[in-house]
Amino acid sequence: MKSIKPGRGPSGMKFMNSVFSIVFGVIWTLIASFMALGAMSAGGFGIIALIFPFFGVAFIINGIVHAKYHYKNATGKNRYSAFDITEDGEEDDPARRWVKDAEPWEQPRQDRGPAAGAEFCPYCGAPLREAPADHPLWEALFPCLIALGMAAGTLWWAWQAARG
Repeated sequence: MKSIKPGRGPSGMKFMNSVFSIVFGVIWTLIASFMALGAMSAGGFGIIALIFPFFGVAFIINGIVHAKYHYKNATGKNRYSAFDITEDGEEDDPARRWVKDAEPWEQPRQDRGPAAGAEFCPYCGAPLREAPADHPLWEALFPCLIALGMAAGTLWWAWQAARG
């Protein structure tokens, strides 16, 4: 397995953004709390005034979690991987169990074993048949070819009408 790691520069910038998020959350919480106290003393807003300051708490928690992650990536020896590049069979895709009726190219190789002597389409992996009209790529391109022909005919008709 190979890993793609984020650079130290972008991780450092994201760490600074996380610190900004924490500061923003503290300011939001303080201002919203004072506004809520003022609104409640005036007899308005009710439950909304109590919930509004907690959005700042969410910013603070989000900022702390991201700051820890990006600080380690910016300064640590072993950084977290952004992406892992794996070979077939090295690691199973966890989302595959939720996908029903997967396309042929999304199925694992062992599930779609090659037919004896068949050749496969380089674009979609479907086995090639005798007639090109049966091929999925042809089925997708055929309506486009008809629309292109209609557009060409319309342009030719407009050109003839403009010539007089």
